[in-house]
Amino acid sequence: MKITGHRTDSMFRRYAIVDEQQKQEALARTQIYLAQAAERKVMSMKAGKK
Repeated sequence: MKITGHRTDSMFRRYAIVDEQQKQEALARTQIYLAQAAERKVMSMKAGKK
């Protein structure tokens, strides 16, 4: 509800109409994003200065 901005559970349930295909697509996209994020290299700003 924090993501969608709904204040009450009843409003969230009213507008949160999702079919199984949408859930599967969202999960697949999340997994791809997390895999790509794990591959990124993060360097501290101090380490980058020479």
